[in-house]
Amino acid sequence: MSKTAVDRRKITRRGFAASVAVAAATGATGCLSEAEGDDGDEGPDAEVEMRTYPNQEYDPDFVRVPVGGTVRWTNHSGSHDVTAYHPDNCGRPLRIPEEAEPWASSVMSAVGDEFEHRFEVEGVYDYLDTQTVCVEHETVGMVGRVVVGEPELGDQPAMEPPSDEVPRTAATKIEELNRRTREEY
Repeated sequence: MSKTAVDRRKITRRGFAASVAVAAATGATGCLSEAEGDDGDEGPDAEVEMRTYPNQEYDPDFVRVPVGGTVRWTNHSGSHDVTAYHPDNCGRPLRIPEEAEPWASSVMSAVGDEFEHRFEVEGVYDYLDTQTVCVEHETVGMVGRVVVGEPELGDQPAMEPPSDEVPRTAATKIEELNRRTREEY
């Protein structure tokens, strides 16, 4: 599967057309990193559901994977995306390891639409639902975290307090994720 492809077996025609258009446009600007598809392995190391009802959320909002591990996000209701906190993505603050490539999925509107990303750099990664206008679902706190491997927390951008440019609801969620991450260590 190509670097920006979405698994075509699990997406509707309308959703696929939108995914291809967004992936082509975004991929040309270098905003997408490798999206892993069905390459014969045993599946993702973690799965996250995206929902609008009853709350706009990633569930779970905190997952751990090994270095080289894959996370699969699946849409269960509404329209969502999965976008790394990175200046290349809508000018968002850096909240992934400095060595890591940022990613941004296409908008997934159909139930069952999926996006996968393989994490090759150890660290703490925060992501959000930008819903194509850069902050729409971030304003209601639709933020999640992936911890890859066993990183040293002190040098992780995601472990810093959220900047003033992060909406208050998302900042509160990030503070909660920081607390939960520290409790695991």
